[in-house]
Amino acid sequence: MKKIITLLLFFCMAVTLSACSQKEIYLTPEVTGYIYNNATKEPLRQQKGFIGFNGLTPNDAPELVLNKDGSFTLKPIAKKYYFFKPDMQEYSNMAALIYISFDGFKVKDIDYSEEKYKRIKADEGEFRPYKKVNLGAVYLDPEK
Repeated sequence: MKKIITLLLFFCMAVTLSACSQKEIYLTPEVTGYIYNNATKEPLRQQKGFIGFNGLTPNDAPELVLNKDGSFTLKPIAKKYYFFKPDMQEYSNMAALIYISFDGFKVKDIDYSEEKYKRIKADEGEFRPYKKVNLGAVYLDPEK
């Protein structure tokens, strides 16, 4: 009887401890790239603008500031949970689009699932297909 109670107690502790550790499911990859002015072919240096995942980045997300060389890094979006995985059905059919918006330039949508971008595969069984995506140089057309 003591063994059964000890095993039951051990099982309850194991379940409780696993429920207390936070886990993440990444919905998007980390995205890097460079933003250039298509008219001058110069990088947009230290400009503020919006770069986000279409349908996943909140409308009140802070503006992103480009680096001195026009480069940027867009952090992945993740769902956090403890014990039960969140329902991923609503995210499974979302388009792999990134929107880019800077003052004085036309808004641009980029499909990062295309083969022309350098992608690093995610581990087997992860929700997202890629860990990182490098868009390379992205040229924005000035508004007229």
